[in-house]
Amino acid sequence: MPTALHRFRAVAVLGLALIGCTSPGGPAWTYGPVESPSRGTGAEATADASAQPAALAEGNIAIEAFDLRFTPATVTVAAAGVYEFS
Repeated sequence: MPTALHRFRAVAVLGLALIGCTSPGGPAWTYGPVESPSRGTGAEATADASAQPAALAEGNIAIEAFDLRFTPATVTVAAAGVYEFS
C-alpha cells in the first residue's frame, strides 16, 4: 500500500526528470549553416550557361530496361557532350 513517502518520492523523481529533460532556451545549432559564396542569382547563371552552345557528340546510347535491371549496367562515353539515347 503506497504511503505518503512513496508518493512524495514518485512526485520528486518525476519533477526532476521533467526539469532535467527541458532546456531553458530554444534549440541551438551545434554547427551552423555555412554561408555560400555569392555567385549571382540563378537567372544570371542560367543565362551564362545558355549563351554557350552544347557540343553534340556523335553516337547513340541504347539502354534496355527489364525486371528492375538495365543493359548495359554502366555507360561510358569517350568525351563530354550531349548524347542521344534510346
